[in-house]
Amino acid sequence: MNIDEVKTTVVVGAGEVGHGIALGLAMAGYQIRLNSTTEASLQKGLDSIKADLDRLVDIGFADPNLARAALPRIFTTPSLEEACQDADVVFEAVPENLELKQRIFKELDAFCPERTILTSSTSSIIPSNFAAVTKRPDRVLVAHYTGPAYLSPLVEIVRSEQTSDEAVDTVFQVLTKVGKKPVIVQKEVPGFIANRLLAALLREALSMVQRGVASPED
Repeated sequence: MNIDEVKTTVVVGAGEVGHGIALGLAMAGYQIRLNSTTEASLQKGLDSIKADLDRLVDIGFADPNLARAALPRIFTTPSLEEACQDADVVFEAVPENLELKQRIFKELDAFCPERTILTSSTSSIIPSNFAAVTKRPDRVLVAHYTGPAYLSPLVEIVRSEQTSDEAVDTVFQVLTKVGKKPVIVQKEVPGFIANRLLAALLREALSMVQRGVASPED
C-alpha cells in the first residue's frame, strides 16, 4: 500500500495511549475511527484529546488552526465492526494482555478489508503472536509508541519474519507524516530496543551499588 492510499485509520482503545495516537493522526490530516467498548470510555478519550490539544497550543507546539481542524476528523464508535469499515491502517492500543489483544486481532482480521495493515502498540509482545491468529501475517506488526503518545517522537516498528517490506514501509511513512521518529526492529526480541537499553542501564546501576561504587541516592 502506498502512503498516498492511506486515508482512514482506526485506533482501538481510547485510553492513555490510544487517545494520544488518535490525536497525532488527526492533526496529520487522517480520518480517525476511535473505538472503545463503551460510550463513556470514548467520551473520556475525547475529553483527553481536547485537553491535550489545548496544552499543545498553549506551549506553542501546535498551530491553533491545525488543532481546531483535528477534532472533526475523529469519529467514535463502540462497534469494532463499524470502525473497521474501509480501514487502511489499524493501531491497537488496549491493555497489555496477550489473550485480549489476540482476540481483538482475530476480530480485526475478520472485519477489516484484505488490504488493511494491523499494528499493536504493545511494549513487549512480539508481533508473531498476533500474526498467528490472522490470515494476513504479512500485514501484521508492532508500532510501539512511547509516552506520552501525542508528544514523544519515538515509535518502535517491530516486524516478524512474515511481515512484508511494504507493510513496514507504509507504517514508517505514516508515522513520519505524523511527526514521529520511527525506528525499525528487524528481529523479534523481547523488550525491543528502548526497554532492552533501559534494562541494561538498570542492571549496571544495581551492579555499581552492589560493588560499593556509589550509593543508591548518588
